[in-house]
Amino acid sequence: MWIEDVYAPSMPQSSAFEGSGSALSRSRSPLLAAVLALVPPSATAVDICARFATEGAVLEPRAAERLLRELAKLGLVRASRRDDGGARYVTTSLGQR
Repeated sequence: MWIEDVYAPSMPQSSAFEGSGSALSRSRSPLLAAVLALVPPSATAVDICARFATEGAVLEPRAAERLLRELAKLGLVRASRRDDGGARYVTTSLGQR
């Protein structure tokens, strides 16, 4: 994650999942869990940015798209269709746990 991709002064630098043994703990980005929590019922990268903004954080669309793709590689979300704003993601049964 590059500094120009995200600015979230209230978010801690370490992941809440460190040492938990979950797929998210092995990731490089502590933002994956936050993005996963904001996907339901479905979301595009632009939706994720808007949902971050509602919580007082700023996430750039390219960073949101990269995080969504990483969640998809982990099997936690999948692209359900393509909208004008890009892929629309939904959580998988694994991602809902």
